[in-house]
Amino acid sequence: MSKIRLINELTIQHVRGISSKTFQLQIFPNKPNLLVAPNGFGKSSIAAAFSALKPSKMDVPENNSHGLVSAPSPRLSIRYLDPTGSTGSVTADQTSNGIKDQFDVAVINSRLTPKSRTFPVGGGKTASASSIEVDDIVLIDKVLPKERLAYSCLAARKAFGNNGKVLPNIGQHVEDMQLMARMPSVDFSKENGVTHTLKISGFKYYVNSLAGTSEDILDAIDPAELAKLASVPHIENLKTLLNESRFEFTCEAQVYCAALQLADLHKADKETFKKVSKHAVYAVEKDTCVSALKPFKSTWKGIAPQESKGRLVLKFPSANQISNGERDTLCLVGALITAERKLKGECAILIIDEVFDYLDDANLIACQYYLTQMIERWKRQGRQLIPVILTHLDPSYFRNFTFKDQKVSYLARTSQTPSDKVHNLIKKRSSTAIDEDVSRYFLHFHPANDCDLTVQFAALGLSEEIATATSFREFVDAQLLRYLADKSYDPVSVCCAVRNLVEKKAFESLSEADRDGFLAVHKTAAKLDYASSKGSDLPHEFYLLSIIYNEAAHIKAHSEFLTPLFSKLDNLTIKHMIREIANAA
Repeated sequence: MSKIRLINELTIQHVRGISSKTFQLQIFPNKPNLLVAPNGFGKSSIAAAFSALKPSKMDVPENNSHGLVSAPSPRLSIRYLDPTGSTGSVTADQTSNGIKDQFDVAVINSRLTPKSRTFPVGGGKTASASSIEVDDIVLIDKVLPKERLAYSCLAARKAFGNNGKVLPNIGQHVEDMQLMARMPSVDFSKENGVTHTLKISGFKYYVNSLAGTSEDILDAIDPAELAKLASVPHIENLKTLLNESRFEFTCEAQVYCAALQLADLHKADKETFKKVSKHAVYAVEKDTCVSALKPFKSTWKGIAPQESKGRLVLKFPSANQISNGERDTLCLVGALITAERKLKGECAILIIDEVFDYLDDANLIACQYYLTQMIERWKRQGRQLIPVILTHLDPSYFRNFTFKDQKVSYLARTSQTPSDKVHNLIKKRSSTAIDEDVSRYFLHFHPANDCDLTVQFAALGLSEEIATATSFREFVDAQLLRYLADKSYDPVSVCCAVRNLVEKKAFESLSEADRDGFLAVHKTAAKLDYASSKGSDLPHEFYLLSIIYNEAAHIKAHSEFLTPLFSKLDNLTIKHMIREIANAA
């Protein structure tokens, strides 16, 4: 596996709702990447394609295959740029998986599943009951029993020779999980080599030839003799691990004496030494899982990692016995822990399918914090984690995602080319020459006959076709009619038309005596509240559509503002509400 600069294209064929589709996007390593699309677009089809990746091929379950094609042939391709800017591409299909050569992959999705149970009732009949349950999360798939090395400091000193007193007692060292978990990194393959064996026996002979107390002997050891041990690879590796452990030594010679004892333990019983090391790895990983979940306080159910049937699992009670927030948070963090353990390569893709979307604010922050910490761990290791969060919540409108330097790609990009007349006006509306008049007569309803800003528009480079309040309203109303007739339309203009329509109806619902007060109020929400306070019975749609008509005044700065706006306007329910208001005019 090699590092990449970014992923710029995904192509999926014959998976769930996708027959064949290519997504142009920008997904960056070691940054949170949000892929935004409305419900029903096919985000779960993307997750299903990555879930289907197996070591040797792409294996799509029947319920996830594209049902509109006979004998569908699933395919997933990823195109990326390497650090030099050159293009690379990897593909997986029914016969091969080339993606694994470049990317490790893990997918996280909802773990809620319906469970049905049957139980006997009178007369030999049975009844059934169903509930929502959470599948166990397997944090570690194999629990390893604790093993111990047969270490005796007295025996080790006796075997060393008459100066065995220089050997430190390493009883605590061989019981230390952090230290022993690192032993698999030591290469013992040449420990029986003649040259290495002679250097070790020569060092022991040299030390046994010295006289004095243990401190005197350790101080008297010639650095040249230590250099000979340093040239024995497994001894030097052990010495390095000991120096990096939590234990302190009085001098370098003492560290080598400890390393020699570890080497003797391995040589005497390789199988037990291996088992001890494997258990230590498990113990450290278990402790990491427990520590990671501690900040996410559990309820009276006491949800925590537990050993069950030879595995370490996060086991949940029925979903109705714990809060949704706790359940969803523990599910996501547990799944992130499992994914991090699974992803061993230098470059990995982590797909998170809409799991973030249903967390409450506090738990959302907690989970984002955990994912951020996970990214930072990968960066410190010099590795690349590519988190891809599939969501229907646009972060430009819903402040649910607050990652630093998050990258957003909109999957449902529009192919329409809308007019920029009104868009340009909104961008320059704060200019002092037009600000007050544009707000009062253009962007908000006003019964005045007209307001002519032709000169000011010309000076600002704005379209003179909409330079009067009348021509502006005619333009945006025409775009609203095109929208309702299912023709191509300008979304910003539709927003302006809806705002004017809502305010016009609220104005007309008032008595003559209250209308001037309505016009003096700023902002649409405040105008609607004013009308309600005067006894107007305004439709709920006037308030619900604020997410649409507020876009007329506050276009987002990012380059993709049109895509989420089209997505909202193309929603059938929203279009129905707008049509109802327009038809009642």
